[in-house]
Amino acid sequence: MRILVLTSVVPYPPHGGGHARMYAVLRHLCRDHTVDLISLARPGDLIHREALERLCRRVTFLPAPPGRAGLRRWVTGLKNLVLLRAYESDPGIARAVTEHLAAGYDLIQVENAYMMPYVASVEGVPKTLDIFGTWAAGVRRDLALQESLAGRLRVIAAWLKAKRVERSLSRLFDAVYVVSEVDRAYLSAIDPHLRIYVVSNGLDTDHFVPAPEPSPPPDHLVFTGAMDYTANEDAVLFFHRDILPQIERRLPEIRFWVVGRDPGPQLATLAGDPRVTLTGAVDDVRPYLARATVVVVPMRLGSGTRIKIMEALAMGKAVVSTRAGAEGLRVVPGRHLVVADDPHAFAAEVVRLAQDPAERQRLGREGRALVEAEYDWRVVLAPLSQAVDEVAGRPRVGACAR
Repeated sequence: MRILVLTSVVPYPPHGGGHARMYAVLRHLCRDHTVDLISLARPGDLIHREALERLCRRVTFLPAPPGRAGLRRWVTGLKNLVLLRAYESDPGIARAVTEHLAAGYDLIQVENAYMMPYVASVEGVPKTLDIFGTWAAGVRRDLALQESLAGRLRVIAAWLKAKRVERSLSRLFDAVYVVSEVDRAYLSAIDPHLRIYVVSNGLDTDHFVPAPEPSPPPDHLVFTGAMDYTANEDAVLFFHRDILPQIERRLPEIRFWVVGRDPGPQLATLAGDPRVTLTGAVDDVRPYLARATVVVVPMRLGSGTRIKIMEALAMGKAVVSTRAGAEGLRVVPGRHLVVADDPHAFAAEVVRLAQDPAERQRLGREGRALVEAEYDWRVVLAPLSQAVDEVAGRPRVGACAR
């Protein structure tokens, strides 16, 4: 089968939740089909072309549209608000996608809703959308945290646009993939006619393996994730402001490691705190997870399932998460990880685990067993093969050129 895949970022290297999922899905599709890839590229992405060409027949990088600033940004935002338009279309990208479609495909797969406008008018070819998390559900959480009227209005506008997009999915796509049963139930309630497949997030359990805990433990708390993602930034700022001081009173030697690319100006202010280390982009998160006494996931925003939790569990680490952080994962609080939402309770659980190596090891064993059984990519991507066959209406044929 000939498949065209569209991604809003170059899905390599597979670091971080979105990149890791896109790369795993792409690799899985290439195992049985002929795949062409169109990705929006940023400076520095060209070095990754060769790795993707080893999978796909054809790889096309298109310049990602530059972000708007100043007055132009406000005008664009006002126009999108009036039109309730969640995503804009770039003419250059639209032309390139149209040129590719002339080659003929059996299926178009869109990774990330940002690329929706480029296939909205395409007819005669089955189309699927991979949704990393339901938008409006995530926006509702953001609203509860806004203190200013301007912030609330911004979030309400985002919620209205997201709801409009979610209601249009069955008109634009033949099927969508979601990462959890929570997301399936949410979208089914909006549109019972929408064809939905659950294709969970996962990871390579041969790559993420438990490592012996340093002796003595270094009192490291670790958070991982792309720091240019608003939900991750909010989690770090929330932890630093409301939770870390309470932990430090009990554990004066504690250190907080923020492991992820592109920390913005707000996070840069934390660099002056001797308790905090901002690593920026790293080639491999495993050494940082290996030295973690406890992995913290104080998420308040966003939706979907967190690959950061899977990576920590796969490495046998004790995790303390909010309910929002653990949403959609088939975890049992107290068995696989610890869940706490209140800052005081969150801090108390981190201190308890930091002082109880036996409990950390027990949680690590249970978490690792869960990930091996339910979240290895070889397990979670199996439904994708069935979905592709059913949506395209034909048996799988062909293979990737490389």
